[in-house]
Amino acid sequence: MIRENNRSVSQTIAARRLPLSRTIAFSVLAALGCASTTASALETDFGVEYKATGFYVGSDSFDTDAPVAQVSGDRLDDEIDPSDYDSGFAHLLRLKADFKHEATGIALKTSIELAGDRFTGQDRGYTPTGQRSFNRNSRGDNVRLDLAFFEIPFTYGLARVGRQESNWNNCFLTCQDRRDRLLLLTRIGSVTPFFAYDRTADGAGFQSEADGDEIFTGFVAPIGGWELGFLYVHFFNNFSGNIADTDPALAPIGSGVAGTPTDVNGDGVPDVIVEAGSTGARNVQAQSGLDIFSPYIQGSVGPINVSTGVNYFFDNEVENNTTPEDGDIFTDNRCRRRHVRVERAVCRRA
Repeated sequence: MIRENNRSVSQTIAARRLPLSRTIAFSVLAALGCASTTASALETDFGVEYKATGFYVGSDSFDTDAPVAQVSGDRLDDEIDPSDYDSGFAHLLRLKADFKHEATGIALKTSIELAGDRFTGQDRGYTPTGQRSFNRNSRGDNVRLDLAFFEIPFTYGLARVGRQESNWNNCFLTCQDRRDRLLLLTRIGSVTPFFAYDRTADGAGFQSEADGDEIFTGFVAPIGGWELGFLYVHFFNNFSGNIADTDPALAPIGSGVAGTPTDVNGDGVPDVIVEAGSTGARNVQAQSGLDIFSPYIQGSVGPINVSTGVNYFFDNEVENNTTPEDGDIFTDNRCRRRHVRVERAVCRRA
């Protein structure tokens, strides 16, 4: 995620301040082919990324019982047994196009995803809501924007603005994620510090509880032939409470409120109306006010590559009241995860 050499430029671009009414906006506007009044070269780079993956997944969490009849309790389909595994074939295809203005060093990097889904044979499943993809963030064969961001070099480092890729801690914290991000990198000796703002989600307009806002800072540094990385993440405190609302809103009978007449006094006569939509899952992010520490170290011992890392989550303001008390992960106030990976590349030279 943060392994770029910093570049510097001696030029600065003056920004104009325009009066705006009730709107605060930050924009990066560039016409790379017209960045100066004189002719300037525009470097272009096109590429293709393709990856095919066969997979087998086994977990007790997938082992769910078949639906049962409400009255008899019998399974509705006694010919199909539930399974705790899944297997398949998936492939990824992306087209990349990068543009760089030689005079200023400003670059635009883009990627379009043409396929990133599980192979389903003749069942094409073009609907974007189909649950057919192994990667649940990629539904069907829809063409979509993968990456699009500007790289802007300045005297002390590099800025990136736009939709970017997020990987950290050897895919232990994030892996091939996409974030709308403002990222600043610099270099102090051999150490690369960084600071960024992320928008990980925007669930609904004019509803901050549904937003996934976070800031993070950290560094990557060489240490004795190894690589050390450290990351601190803080999610904005946009919501505090339970994921699901279990306290219904009640209205008097005859009030005209849409809902279900309910007897709360126990006399067999409905006396209130449970307002429709007043209970159930809230449109909120599972991380709010959450802090994360995520350090890692990786290197080689002879022919063996070794990496280890830790994720520590704490002080989340969201309680997941839809799962058992010991079933929470991100919503635990104190949550630790560790990994150790040892691998060896096997190469045969002709």
